[in-house]
Amino acid sequence: MGVTMAVQLSSSYLKRSYQLLAKLCVGEMGAVQAFERSGDIVYKWARKKFKNIFRQIPAEKTTLDDKRDGNEIGVIVDQDRARFILRAVHPDANIPGRMWITDVQLNRSGNDCLLAVRLSVTSLQSCTQEVPFSRPIFVRSILKNVGIADVIQISGQKHLLQTPADVDAFLRFLAMPERHMPVVLLTPCVREEDALCNGYMMDADQMADDLTGVAHVFQISLDVNDYLTDCIGKQWSAFNGAVRTYYPGVSFDGSDYYQHPLLTQQSIRLRGVFPSDDPQLCMHEIEEYVQRYVLAQRVAWEERGFDFYLAAHQQLLQEQRASSEQSQDELISSFEEQLEQLKKQNDETMSLADSYANDCALCKGENDQLRQRIGRLTAQISVLRTQLQQCSGQPMEQTVPEDGSYADIEEWIERYYPDRLFLHPRAARSLKSAAYENVKLVYQCLKLLASSYYDYCTGQGTYERFIDACKQVDPGLAEGGSITDAAAGMQGDSYFLQYNGKKRKLERHLTKGNSKDRRYCLRIYFFWDDQDQVVVIGDLPHHLDTSTT
Repeated sequence: MGVTMAVQLSSSYLKRSYQLLAKLCVGEMGAVQAFERSGDIVYKWARKKFKNIFRQIPAEKTTLDDKRDGNEIGVIVDQDRARFILRAVHPDANIPGRMWITDVQLNRSGNDCLLAVRLSVTSLQSCTQEVPFSRPIFVRSILKNVGIADVIQISGQKHLLQTPADVDAFLRFLAMPERHMPVVLLTPCVREEDALCNGYMMDADQMADDLTGVAHVFQISLDVNDYLTDCIGKQWSAFNGAVRTYYPGVSFDGSDYYQHPLLTQQSIRLRGVFPSDDPQLCMHEIEEYVQRYVLAQRVAWEERGFDFYLAAHQQLLQEQRASSEQSQDELISSFEEQLEQLKKQNDETMSLADSYANDCALCKGENDQLRQRIGRLTAQISVLRTQLQQCSGQPMEQTVPEDGSYADIEEWIERYYPDRLFLHPRAARSLKSAAYENVKLVYQCLKLLASSYYDYCTGQGTYERFIDACKQVDPGLAEGGSITDAAAGMQGDSYFLQYNGKKRKLERHLTKGNSKDRRYCLRIYFFWDDQDQVVVIGDLPHHLDTSTT
């Protein structure tokens, strides 16, 4: 399938190559010294980089602006606002038309110092070379000589989890909204002979160094790995050599664990089967998708007080015009310079918009291809299910167990009906507080939705056959519309959820009983998604609120 590219808004596109928003570790040196020392490090880096181009750059950091042969350097030292801003632009040494843009800003407020780094690359629309991930060298220098923190200090070294208290602190850290960086967790192999690196499948020390200023790397010991799983459940945990990435904003109650990548020991081993010149292929694969995630995140720079050089320099020009008597020629020159800055700002915004639009078009194409592939795999599973029934001489539903607990339902669906049922994260949360006494009936209802109701929705059966199947399971079981649209609108979001980026109503429900006591009243809310050809379980097993309940 061809991919329709977005309309181009400019002659070039812009990609991020690195971005960082973090606090400086003030410590004993104090905010002022940490701020000044970090500014000195960045300024020294720029002087060294451009020493053969701009020979008149002062040794001490000062406000300046200069351009030559496609290279640019701009510095604002603003003592009144306690900020240091630098912009450096230079051509790529090997790729014609490609420019590297480094934006750095330090803001100090009271005892807090924030560091913002943004490395961008502009390329001609005709350029096909990938933009590499690249961390400016001064980031490590600031980390070493001052210190940088993303809630916890960024050290470039692994963090060890060796006690239950360590795990508790780790879980609190994962849930903190202030955390901006991903967390990569390495778990030990249960059998020592399975491990590839000191009891683990990967080298945590090397990964931590590679991801310095990008992600936090944690390594858990075998003694407390089970404790972690007990705390957050199997779906959210990792064990026996697996490696898990927890992105920022994780909520063990509200997030979808599928969005936080897990590579099992088997998956890691399978990657080693294919010939490769890279002996650490799988580790580098993890590092690359973590890097891609970091670059894809939209950082609200302005909301956090960062305007960077182009906008800050325009403000400086305006203030200079307002505070001094300038001749007509000086005023014209000042306005022309500001106009040039505005044009650069606009060009970069349009180039970034081009980049985002093209990325969206590519993602849409990939998404369409994946949907087609899922459709083919689903059809193949259906054929295999039919063949299995023919070989065994009995319907598959008769071999699927019904004696699990509420805690087992999510794993049960993944094992037996991954192509027919989708347990929404909201439903998974509801199961944690489930009180309905007849757990077996809940399993039987889910089997009904995955068999006769699924057949009805896909044209392989009738609604009457589904209702007959319900009555055979339990004469008191009924199915129908959950609530009218008007009544649902009066209940807030109780009867609605987000699915595939859209707000969907929990249209149907299986019911038994009318007691207000949750132990004796069953409700399973669901809807059919025609695009994914799946029954979406939205909530269970209790009755949702209505004006009467």
